[in-house]
Amino acid sequence: AIGPFIQFGKDKTKPVVAIADQCASLHYWAMCAVADYKMADNNVSAIFGSVGIVASFADNREYLEKLGYKFHEIYPPESEHKNKAIQLALEGKYEMIIEDDLSPLARKFQAGVREACPNLKEETGVLTGKTFGADDALKYGMIDAIGSLDQAVNRVHMMSEIKSL
Repeated sequence: AIGPFIQFGKDKTKPVVAIADQCASLHYWAMCAVADYKMADNNVSAIFGSVGIVASFADNREYLEKLGYKFHEIYPPESEHKNKAIQLALEGKYEMIIEDDLSPLARKFQAGVREACPNLKEETGVLTGKTFGADDALKYGMIDAIGSLDQAVNRVHMMSEIKSL
């Protein structure tokens, strides 16, 4: 789901000011991808971060088998790697899904945040999944300001005027 936001960020022709109360995980990545200026709308409940990737799934096969369901997966020899990471994960072997899918995606997320936040201070947790209140997010360079919707609107008008010069 992040791809369209990244593309929009590259293609946009007008400045974008983003203001949020809680902006974590994919929402924060999207904010980083599109916003030229990132704001918290308060320093009481606003939260930013959760820069990280997770995969989770429920394995309900045992329960369904008790109900009489049988599972069959049939692969031709030409598809020996089809769903391999998932098959291994179902066996409790997570290395392939981590190495092939999760870690590369996590590194892209981290790179996107670094690019969007040139003043980022990579303190403990900033790029590894922790969330931060607005004051700390500002201190670590994850956002540019704490303000109100009116201030965000004024900022985007100012940025638009500067861009048109």
